[in-house]
Amino acid sequence: MKSLLRYTGLGLLAYLIFLAATLPATRAYPLLKERLAPLQLYGVQGTLWSGRASDADLKAYRLGRLNWQLNPWALLLGRLEIAWTARKENGTAQGRIARTLTGKMRISDLTADIPVSELGGLVNLGQVRPDGVLRVKLSDVTMDGHLLVAAHGTLAWENARVLTSQAVALGNFILNLDTGAAGITGTLLDKGGPLKAQGVLTVKQQGSYQFSGAFTPQPGTAQAPLTQALDWLGAPGADGRISVSWSGMLPGVSAAPAKPPLPNAPITQVQFPKDAIFRAALADGNG
Repeated sequence: MKSLLRYTGLGLLAYLIFLAATLPATRAYPLLKERLAPLQLYGVQGTLWSGRASDADLKAYRLGRLNWQLNPWALLLGRLEIAWTARKENGTAQGRIARTLTGKMRISDLTADIPVSELGGLVNLGQVRPDGVLRVKLSDVTMDGHLLVAAHGTLAWENARVLTSQAVALGNFILNLDTGAAGITGTLLDKGGPLKAQGVLTVKQQGSYQFSGAFTPQPGTAQAPLTQALDWLGAPGADGRISVSWSGMLPGVSAAPAKPPLPNAPITQVQFPKDAIFRAALADGNG
């Protein structure tokens, strides 16, 4: 009898998940819009399970056409996992995003080609405008609430240059990210070109970061335009090397430490979509 009730409960749960997943995207998005913020979708089609948007914005950054696909096997393990792709005329991105039983958010297999000119608003460099392509290859990024827990992969700035009164080539650079007991660390290296670079980035879970490095114009390059374009980094030393030390908080990451669990706290329950989604799915199925 217990086995029968167990299988009946699992069957009912699977049916409810199926109803929610096949809910038309045009009906599901208004119900989830606040939870998805700052992601905004336009021209949604398909279903909650497999759908698309003709355009999507993440805060002030335009993602372009967005497609998504829910992983049904992950649902059976109590994990919500979605594979997605975004495309626009000058950039692409794809990856997987999942919410675990413990509430952690995990982004995996993330690859993206992003025009650096579209990221200029993230930092204020005065009259200097960065250009080139940012190639993102991250195997894993884990968030626990607003806390950054782990990051593994690479960020590469290719065909790097800055635009002032003229275009000044810098070369190619790569930041290798890894996670250990001390937190997230990144090693910056150049891949050849007019500007030699090396540095170390450390990021704590609370979002504080510190970067120490040095940048040196290579002999044989157009020294005057390059040195002038690097004024925002600081004054060079006697050997021509510009040493920098930056620290601050990553945008969108909480500065507050994680709260310790309460004594005898109950085990985290699997969170499924709110009743409003199921009621809409049931109404759609009965119609």
